[in-house]
Amino acid sequence: MRILIVDDDRQNRHLIKTYLENAGFTHILEAPSAVDCFSMLKISSPILPEKEEVDLILLDLRMPEINGVEACKKIKSSPVYKDVPIIMVTASEEMDDLVDSFSAGATDYIRKPIQRVELIARVNAALRLKYEMDKRKQHERELLRIQEELRRVNQELLQLTVRDELTGVYNRRYFDEYIENEWSRVTREKMELSIIIMDIDFFKLYNDTYGHQAGDECLKKVAETMRQALKRPADRLIRYGGEEFVAVLPYTKKSGAQYLAEFILTQVAELKISHKASPILPYVTISAGVATYQPQEKSKIKSVKQLIEKADQALYRAKQQGRNCVVISD
Repeated sequence: MRILIVDDDRQNRHLIKTYLENAGFTHILEAPSAVDCFSMLKISSPILPEKEEVDLILLDLRMPEINGVEACKKIKSSPVYKDVPIIMVTASEEMDDLVDSFSAGATDYIRKPIQRVELIARVNAALRLKYEMDKRKQHERELLRIQEELRRVNQELLQLTVRDELTGVYNRRYFDEYIENEWSRVTREKMELSIIIMDIDFFKLYNDTYGHQAGDECLKKVAETMRQALKRPADRLIRYGGEEFVAVLPYTKKSGAQYLAEFILTQVAELKISHKASPILPYVTISAGVATYQPQEKSKIKSVKQLIEKADQALYRAKQQGRNCVVISD
């Protein structure tokens, strides 16, 4: 345990140090003033130490320039030293000095002339307190570490339950819950909710031509391109099933959803993923259907189910119109 003696009287410092050394304490530091004390503890440094430099401070009450009470306040104001015990040492008999010392944060109080037995007893008591406080803080840090680890693991487990294993985007299970929540929100706030259902054109032919492993790589590339197109935190991309994806767009009008769908179509086409079996183009393309709940226009859509059906019908028409296009629901 490291003990710091702060006293402007050299003889007092020597006496206290001798008593402590005879009692078996070896790590004893000395400071002739409060300013020297602050310097040793690095309290005035712009970069505070990561941990306290000492475990106990014996602080003289009567010192020139900065007295013990003011020094105690400054030490205790440091986040590094707020839990380090301070024993105030003085010849004063004034009750106000005692009150001021404890108000400043002192742990104990010992009067001069110093009695060896009393000094060692109070030092041992203060160090036991410090040891228990250190143990408690270590325990709290360990609990915080465990809690953070549990939070991280739970977050990872949660992600596993709501993410599609292949593409990394959200899965159908997440979609069912998320769209219901967003539907409740936008209908309550009388705001728009759009969805885009997208399908990779002739994906079965792609798998038949290039194999399922290549098909998986194609799905991952297309999904990532779609995900990057969604810029707002509330927008979600979901793998709806097989080669079908859904973008859920809260607070998005029909025109905004149409623009985004067309942008995604362009981005996927620009990947130029070879698809020589496609009847329309020699690379992978997608088709999209858009539907929007618009409360201001007294939308005929009255439920999530109807919203999905409208988008699905729009996607079906996009396929009928030759694919690689966007169709907006009436």
